[in-house]
Amino acid sequence: MMTAIDTALQDLPLGLRTLAAEPMLVIKLEISAPYNVGKAPSGERRLVVVNGGTFIGPDDLRGSIAPGGNDSVTVRGDGSVLLDARIILNTDAGETILMTYSGLRTGDPATMQRLANGENVDPADYYFRIWGTCETSSSTLSWMNNVLVVGKGHRQAQTIAYSVFRVS
Repeated sequence: MMTAIDTALQDLPLGLRTLAAEPMLVIKLEISAPYNVGKAPSGERRLVVVNGGTFIGPDDLRGSIAPGGNDSVTVRGDGSVLLDARIILNTDAGETILMTYSGLRTGDPATMQRLANGENVDPADYYFRIWGTCETSSSTLSWMNNVLVVGKGHRQAQTIAYSVFRVS
């Protein structure tokens, strides 16, 4: 049985009916404990500083995460978490990439509390997605300047892991 969205999609050109993505990066961030800024009109505000980390991409793309990146976190009234992050990726070949991303982490209240307490929670038990862009002056990696990235995250006490995909 066709739904209304199925019917509407059929009216679009074939290229608009699906969304494809391919693996681009695996990122592992080392983070500090959040600095609690307090309750603001938009929600409870926290700042998480990135202490370092690593990343691996296609071919020989790999390197380290520069210390000093950050994630401005907003905890909304329903307990869900909005992210606004900037990190610097330094490739082993000496190139620099700025990755800017937003995100959403949510789950049932007990799971969100376990995450807030720094417990290791199975990523299948909560929703953690990011979307963003990359910028670089590297001619070799210039393709990164013109793609949208999406990913899934896994939050632990002192680390965050992301699987990042290039949307085609």
